[in-house]
Amino acid sequence: MADLKKRAVAEVGDILGSKPLVARVFKIDAGFAMTYNKLQGATMPRLVTMMHSLRNLAVGTLTTAKANVAFTRVRESRHLAIFPCPDNELNHLLNLKHPTYLSAWASNYNMEGRWREGRLPICAEALKTYQDWKHVNAADPTKGKRVKQLKALAKEAGLRTTTRKASGQGKKGYKWAEMGRAELVTTIVTALDEELATRAAEASHHAIE
Repeated sequence: MADLKKRAVAEVGDILGSKPLVARVFKIDAGFAMTYNKLQGATMPRLVTMMHSLRNLAVGTLTTAKANVAFTRVRESRHLAIFPCPDNELNHLLNLKHPTYLSAWASNYNMEGRWREGRLPICAEALKTYQDWKHVNAADPTKGKRVKQLKALAKEAGLRTTTRKASGQGKKGYKWAEMGRAELVTTIVTALDEELATRAAEASHHAIE
């Protein structure tokens, strides 16, 4: 062990050279900066938030949840500032959207504020997309839509895009496999038509009352 330590010290010395290392120390506590996750739950007297696109910084991405954390950490809006940057560097904020599962959860309350029990929460944006399809072709809303588009709509609506199938080739049990176009169409049309009809009935009932 002693020989290993001597050899290690010698090797490090060869790498660094004979000149002493010089370091400049700044008397600043690095704790002045923190991530959005670490900031959650805290109340700050003053806050400067960095709202730039984080893609090139390898620290994750800026989401609506993180932005909401930043904007609600101070008691008064005048105590919140955005790190100086050109206006065009904030354009990416216009593309931020809530996760589809959150939109689905929020839209699953009826007009009376009651949770719709026994039903799958479906994202309102997915319903809007499907309504646009029906506006173009009411008889066959999915006509001309590619499998990729159908899968995207199904996932946005919170619907499953896989199905259980027999393993085959003499194997027992089942496996999950991607749905084909016909299965996707049936899943989407059945679920979204039912949801649109239910919401229309609720709106009609509410209007009568």
